[in-house]
Amino acid sequence: MEAFCRLGIPSINYAEPSYISNMNEIDEWKHKWNEGKITWKLESDTPDIEGKKFEVRIINLAFLAWGKEMKNLKVRQQKRSTADAELKINFVAKESDSYLKDKPNVLAYAYFPNPRSSLAGDITFNDDYIWSANGGSVPAWKHDPEHYSRYSKTMFKSYDLQHVATHEIGHALGLKHNPHCRECVMYPTYSGIKNLHNHKAERKYLVHGQELDLTDEAVATYRKYGVEVTPVSIEDYLHDVERIQQFYGKRNLPSRLVEILRNKIRRGYTIPE
Repeated sequence: MEAFCRLGIPSINYAEPSYISNMNEIDEWKHKWNEGKITWKLESDTPDIEGKKFEVRIINLAFLAWGKEMKNLKVRQQKRSTADAELKINFVAKESDSYLKDKPNVLAYAYFPNPRSSLAGDITFNDDYIWSANGGSVPAWKHDPEHYSRYSKTMFKSYDLQHVATHEIGHALGLKHNPHCRECVMYPTYSGIKNLHNHKAERKYLVHGQELDLTDEAVATYRKYGVEVTPVSIEDYLHDVERIQQFYGKRNLPSRLVEILRNKIRRGYTIPE
């Protein structure tokens, strides 16, 4: 059986209790990608966002959210039409997908890394839902012109492609859901959050029975000299950035450079709403 994970809409809770081994950590997926470079490709797009190039740029922003945090793994778009990619991304109708057709509340799903599977890293979006750049309401006539005229005031709910892509990319890189942190991209249900959640500069730790506010550097110093340092709250373990860096190392990019990269991706186009 292939191992994969999915994102649902909030009417159903898709948290997996078996993912949590104890209060202090998530029982992470056993495989990760080898150090180096992997590629992704958008094989089929959605008609909801006009122009495949806009979807590619939205997905690029989702990959940037993870890529700016990882030191030992680079993820790049495969631009050659005849070349294959490790991470294949598709939008499909629910009825044409053996998994989605029985799961009406699933927005998308992704396969975890697995050296023995050709499906590893693949991401599938449910195209029965309406996708947009911002997750706002869209005029019904744009989505269903056969049944609604331009003068109709009816609006349909849409879902934020960048948020869902960022979540599913997390799975494709090896992260399971995080049911403890609602501010995290890896929370099991749709939230619209696009930025990875990071911990505060200082967190509470127990040191010799005393509760102290410590930076990461202070924690590293204590541990270097054999002092036991234990986080006080489960939330001090379970956030997006630290989890992905445990898999692929910590990358320190200046915030100014990250913003330059974001602007480079966005430059020269306006994403249709």
